Amino acid sequence: MGVIRPGENGTSGPGLLHPKKTEGSTERERECRPCPEGWESFGERCYLYTHDRLDWISSQYHCLSVGGNLAMVKSEEEQILLWKRAKELSQGDSYWIGLRNGNPGGTWHWVDDSPVEKGFWDIFWDHEPDKGDTRELCARLSPGDSHRAGWYATMCKNSLKSICERTQGTLQ
Repeated sequence: MGVIRPGENGTSGPGLLHPKKTEGSTERERECRPCPEGWESFGERCYLYTHDRLDWISSQYHCLSVGGNLAMVKSEEEQILLWKRAKELSQGDSYWIGLRNGNPGGTWHWVDDSPVEKGFWDIFWDHEPDKGDTRELCARLSPGDSHRAGWYATMCKNSLKSICERTQGTLQ
């Protein structure tokens, strides 16, 4: 981790620079971290596991307010990471992820409007959501015995914890 002084190299990015006093230094320096305090780093992403229980849309707004979105699972490796950490933190809790059916009975998509990878339907859903279901549904990650079959379709108005994600900060 590098240490930079405030104002050097166009430093910016909420929560990425943290004050750090070093021995023998009279001015404050800042420590550069890839993720804000409280977030966990994996690859080029940062993840925050919330403690508050909110409905899906309120959870997404909360993630936006801290610089991210609800987590979008784009690989099995990422699913394993999220599942393991959720299992460590969970006391039987489920977590919102950034996946929902856009309109009742509609297609499922991530919060960035990207579609769900085809193979994910068979791997991660406990059972594929009923396409004839006319309720607005959102996906929750429930840490069970395996990272596979850990997604469940749930009413979006339910109150759950959530997993936020954001891109790691960079200095330019």
